[in-house]
Amino acid sequence: MTMRSALGLAALGLALVPVPAGAAVPPPCDASQLEITTGARPDPVFSQRMHYVRFVAQPGVTCVLKGPLRDLSFFAGDGAAIDVPQEPPAAPGSHAVVTDSSPKQAYILLPDTVFGPTAARITFTLPSDGSDQAVDVPFAGVVTGTARLGNVTDPAA
Repeated sequence: MTMRSALGLAALGLALVPVPAGAAVPPPCDASQLEITTGARPDPVFSQRMHYVRFVAQPGVTCVLKGPLRDLSFFAGDGAAIDVPQEPPAAPGSHAVVTDSSPKQAYILLPDTVFGPTAARITFTLPSDGSDQAVDVPFAGVVTGTARLGNVTDPAA
């Protein structure tokens, strides 16, 4: 594995960062407690684009997310579904504590191309223990190839 590949995998949240031993795990996050946005950044792995879903807790809220985005769907501007194969993370996620000063992100790694359908929105189930809350947020990007999903983790540097 190259250093660039290792950086890409680390950004996808494949490294586990557990809650400290003996610490009480905060309650699972509820979508109403979070500001949820999306964005993209160049990926350290050539020819890939790292999209992210960012979770910031409302002031005074401390809660936990865990794992990758579930039931992820992409939609074009006209509302038509875009079929995108998905690859889940190789390792399970650990609890990611979210606060207003410690946001977390879930990553979606896609081929970096200008060819293919453009997604305007995504929907997913909140990656929170026992949650069945559907989330619908704006998304901007060409979606083609397989989407590699990352666990919720700290934002990549």
